[in-house]
Amino acid sequence: MNKKKINHKISMVYILRGILAGLIISMAMFALAVLIGTMGWGAASYILMGLAITAGCGVLGFLLSFIKKGAVMKDIIKQEKQFGASFDASPVREAGNSGTIFCSDDWLVFHDRMRTDAWYKDNISSIERAGNRSPENKKGLMRVTDLKGRKYAMVYRISGTDLEAELNDWLHPYIQQDDILPDGNVCPNCGTVNEDGALFCANCGTKLL
Repeated sequence: MNKKKINHKISMVYILRGILAGLIISMAMFALAVLIGTMGWGAASYILMGLAITAGCGVLGFLLSFIKKGAVMKDIIKQEKQFGASFDASPVREAGNSGTIFCSDDWLVFHDRMRTDAWYKDNISSIERAGNRSPENKKGLMRVTDLKGRKYAMVYRISGTDLEAELNDWLHPYIQQDDILPDGNVCPNCGTVNEDGALFCANCGTKLL
């Protein structure tokens, strides 16, 4: 998932919602005509009117998607400039089996129906589960708090994956001891890194272990 795919997803959601609204309106219009007995124009005329209404609602949904896409992209670009990071630098993958939450190396994205939000990692203060999981619930709620203290709710599909732990491992990656210690023979007295096999520190003369 990148900016282009996010724009595509938003467009498809709005277009499909528009078409669905058009179909509902058309069916309601057709049912009303049957009830009040105004079918004199013929069913074909009502079908054509329904198709026109459905197509019009689909186009309206497409046009409205530009407003949503503009707002989402504006927020992403603002964070890119603020933190000096590109959204498209690394691929965005689904987190766990959530269905709605995605993350790359540095970005977290929530996309569900007509809502899309994105946060850069350094703009997130905490990620925590809201409420308790239970076998009866199919949906869970995750809460994201940004650096300004604003809270955002993310609905996700509950599965066997501990999504809270996964997201917090992503937000605060565990650093292994080998990653923070320098290579070589380290002096316990002054911290100087000596050559492997040295018996005494080259800086202070302390016997090395």
